[in-house]
Amino acid sequence: MMSEQIEGVPEGWRLVRIGKPKAGEYYIEINGEACEAKLITPTVLQWVFAIIEKIEQPRQYRPFANAAEFEPHRDRWWRYMDDNQTVSRPPANYSDSGHYGYDFEYGLERKVFDDGSPFGVEVTE
Repeated sequence: MMSEQIEGVPEGWRLVRIGKPKAGEYYIEINGEACEAKLITPTVLQWVFAIIEKIEQPRQYRPFANAAEFEPHRDRWWRYMDDNQTVSRPPANYSDSGHYGYDFEYGLERKVFDDGSPFGVEVTE
């Protein structure tokens, strides 16, 4: 995978290859913009372009801020990240400072919900 920005590739995209685009792929148009190749534009599918793909940003999570923020998740089972075998019951005891005597930061660092999602809140800003 290429990690550095290549001149001419729009910000947030990365070069995949040089060649004829397949329907559904994105390529760099002559004006420098990302454009999707579609079956309704068959001539484009015959030309050679820089084929690019959107760089997916990893989701960011933070610890639950308090008991009220954790409450919608109180019925979810969880497990420690390093233990795929043992799934624990939802915490019956939680407060603004955390659950089972551990703060919510500890939970985010060491636990996941049973579906594999982080034990925290997704940061959307």
